[in-house]
Amino acid sequence: MAKFKKGESGNPNGRPPGQSQRVKELRNRIFELVEADFDMLQSEFQNLNGKDKFLILDKLLRHCMPSPEPINLLDGLTEDDLDKLISYVKDKNNHE
Repeated sequence: MAKFKKGESGNPNGRPPGQSQRVKELRNRIFELVEADFDMLQSEFQNLNGKDKFLILDKLLRHCMPSPEPINLLDGLTEDDLDKLISYVKDKNNHE
């Protein structure tokens, strides 16, 4: 459910003038920082443990790749498959 009604928002005055330009400037400066210190950042990354490497990659990839579309596992099932699944779940619940 949407947080606001259509045509309304948490900021009725809109974005302040020049805000998008400041965001672009900040992104450019971050890009320049990464570009200038890429070798050092890569070296530091190699020194991280596996969990920290995963966390860094996870955060970086969120900015580089589109979010995956949700997958509905039930979409490809036939009525017979769904009936079998329901029976299986009912059977599992009865044994617990």
